[in-house]
Parts: sequence; C-alpha cells; structure tokens
Amino acid sequence: MALTVTGCGDWNRTIPTVTAPTPVPDSRSTFALFGVVSEMTASGIVPLEGALLNVGSCGATVRPGQCKFDKWVTTNAQGAYILEGMYPGAAGVWVEKTGFQLPVGVLVDGEGVQTIMVKGDTRFDIQLVRR
Repeated sequence: MALTVTGCGDWNRTIPTVTAPTPVPDSRSTFALFGVVSEMTASGIVPLEGALLNVGSCGATVRPGQCKFDKWVTTNAQGAYILEGMYPGAAGVWVEKTGFQLPVGVLVDGEGVQTIMVKGDTRFDIQLVRR
C-alpha cells in the first residue's frame, strides 16, 4: 500500500492562509424588546398579567433624559411582553401594576425609570414586589 501526500503552496514551503469571513452587520434599524414581569412569592416566581410597560426608545442621537415615552405594552397571562420598533441605544423602561412596586434600590433618578441598552433583540425581565 502506498500513501501519496500532496500539498498546496510553492516549493519555498509557504503555506496558504485562509481568511475568516467578515461578519455581516444586522441590516435592521429597529429591534424587539421582550421579557417577563413577575413577582417572588413564598411558592416561587409568579408571572404578573396586566403589568403596564411604558418605554422610551431613545436611539443613538438622543441625549439621556430626553426619551419620548411613546411605546406601551401590557403583559399577557404568562407575564410576557414584546415591543417591536426599538432603536439601538439607550431606552427607558417604566413598569407599573396596581398594588406593586419596583424593589427597593432599583429606582433610577427617583422616578422608577430603568435605563437599558438595546444592541439587537434585547431581553429585559422585571420583578416587582407587593406594596
């Protein structure tokens, strides 16, 4: 049995190189913000239906604090929400449900608005506590 090995390159023993493909940037200009609103109970985490989220999609060209809060969504029976049309960059999220509040220490600027960064489709889960 004979084994023949052939190689690529020239007689000076240069080895051909392979160039990694360049990633293609996501061509979408807006993304989805999604997640679950829940509460911690003695029996574990329970989804909250009917929580209202008010979201300001600021985009890269708007200075912080100048978001227009124009996107609204209410959680379903599983506590889930999804908002399409989010611009990349900072977004402010305000969550409310009667009888609930954000956990102590989560308030931002005393207003209850949480700032998140959208860099593509973004998951943001929120846990509220009973008042």
